[in-house]
Amino acid sequence: MLLKPCSTVASRRIDVSHSNPPAAPRGIAGLLASLASLGPFSIDTYLPSFNDIGASLGATPLEVQQTLTAYLLPFALMTLWHGAISDALGRRRVVLVTVALFALASAGCMFVARIEELWLLRALQGDDCRCRHGRLPGDRPRFVRWGAGAAAGFHRSR
Repeated sequence: MLLKPCSTVASRRIDVSHSNPPAAPRGIAGLLASLASLGPFSIDTYLPSFNDIGASLGATPLEVQQTLTAYLLPFALMTLWHGAISDALGRRRVVLVTVALFALASAGCMFVARIEELWLLRALQGDDCRCRHGRLPGDRPRFVRWGAGAAAGFHRSR
């Protein structure tokens, strides 16, 4: 029995040596770095003033510490949804809206009269800050790329 070689359709090579990826817009690295640094900046800049915040608002040290919790809880919870929101509405739109809301919440934090108002505005900051940390196009979380089992440490043996 004589074996024939594979068809040429299945073994065709695609020449990609001449295709150039699109160039990134100028300044995109600086923009992404500044957006990513707003989250840690919004935490680190107010930590030294906990005593002053407590004195000006008449709050206990525990109540002032809860402003950090009010920031980090929505920040962590939005991790579950920020990718889907960005995919559904568009990354640019989500970034623009959340930067504007973050700026309004930051301005509101300057004018609060009670600690409860500060908790609410810090929660809004955490919510908006998490949405700004988008992904690059084509980048997916590990559990989407490899399956939930791989993310949990379960691997298929081949």
